[in-house]
Amino acid sequence: MEAPASAILLDLFLPLVEVAGRVISKKPREELPPRLRAYSGWHPAGFRRSSRARLDILEALVVHPELRKEVSSVWMRSHPFPEAGEEAMAFLERGYEAGVPPSSLAGSLFLSDSPGKDLALALVVAGLAGMRAGGEGSSTRHLEEMRQRLESAENRARQAAELERELERSSREAEKARRQASKARQEAALARERAVRAEEGLAQRERELATMTDELAAATEARKALEREVDELRRALEETRREVGSPHPPLIGAGREGLSGAAEALDEAGRAAGALATALARAAELLRGPMGSSEGPAPAGPASARGSPPDLLRDESRTLGTEEGRPLRVTGASRGARGRRQAVTAPRGLPLDTPEGVREALRGSRGTFLVDGYNVCLRLRGEGRGLAERREELVGALARAQGGSGPRVVVVFDGREGERNAGPARAGVLSLFTREGESADDYILELVRSEAGPFVVFSSDHALQRKAKEEGADVVAAEVLIQALKL
Repeated sequence: MEAPASAILLDLFLPLVEVAGRVISKKPREELPPRLRAYSGWHPAGFRRSSRARLDILEALVVHPELRKEVSSVWMRSHPFPEAGEEAMAFLERGYEAGVPPSSLAGSLFLSDSPGKDLALALVVAGLAGMRAGGEGSSTRHLEEMRQRLESAENRARQAAELERELERSSREAEKARRQASKARQEAALARERAVRAEEGLAQRERELATMTDELAAATEARKALEREVDELRRALEETRREVGSPHPPLIGAGREGLSGAAEALDEAGRAAGALATALARAAELLRGPMGSSEGPAPAGPASARGSPPDLLRDESRTLGTEEGRPLRVTGASRGARGRRQAVTAPRGLPLDTPEGVREALRGSRGTFLVDGYNVCLRLRGEGRGLAERREELVGALARAQGGSGPRVVVVFDGREGERNAGPARAGVLSLFTREGESADDYILELVRSEAGPFVVFSSDHALQRKAKEEGADVVAAEVLIQALKL
């Protein structure tokens, strides 16, 4: 008749219970777990006879680590024990090969923390049951069967672990794909937004081009009409010249009126030509397309040293004095540049309000650079130098930095006696003096208002800075220019 499983377990752990009984019998009652205090003072042999006592001891060894530790230290003196980190199955196979009794192996596995000890204990129990049921041979066969089952279970566990790792990799890849898809959607949205802005910009350019085309046509018609009027006035002028020698005063008066009318007509023709040139330049800029260069056509120079800028704008070919190298010219630009003026940009994207940006802009940008002369000169280093020496140093440094190929540079100084006049010119740099009683600030603003091209005003005068910005000009402090010129 086959023995009950509980009896097999109690018999299997009997050596362990006896060792634990000896430890318990020596401990004071108050130091024992509550469940074991009833066995205080028991003889170790008494635990062999009481099944209840065996079960209480095994339960206490599971629940109370300190007791298990004390019993383990005594057990290890006379029984083999798994090494640190050793697998329970490896210890079990080693014990079977060495002929260690199942009860000794079971007690060591019960007390140890070896990985897989539950399966190993199950094999020990199964082996002991097999021995009792069919002898040694049956136990051996049963042990082999349990080993095969264990290997099968371990294989399934490895496969499950591999599947789990594969699932984790798939999850990471799926998450990465989701992030990439989200980024792609964001980029697509930005691309659509840029396309919409580009279409809006193109439509705006087309509207501006249509407006400029109308302006160009109107200016062309006006010029033709004025040319016809000028031809008529020329004929009238010739007739007047022939009659100048006549003794009749009415004819002389008429000649004078004809001369005055001819001069006014010529002035009007000049203004119309200027408007036409501005319209042509704007149309050429628009025809480059909405995606073209941000720089406009090559700007023209400031006004002449004599007279006011608006008067000089009547003649496109009027130069700003003489200089070594290329002349500085003005184009017939209309007023109203405020709000439509292009900004001056330094090469390589450098900020214009830095010494590096100013140096690069002086070498290769477009536009007109207006310098508040004495505002800069009075900030130059060096004690005891006169204004003339400082003027010469500033103009010379600007000429060297401009190199004859950069933007137009005009240095305006507060006036001398008499009319406006030009100082000595350097290649690419013109110095101007205002008339007596006129400030350089006012003349700089007059120059800015006279043209639609881009301007940069160099001054640390706050009032001039504010007014120049209102007219659409860029403003840079005098100190930045001094650092850029290394003065």
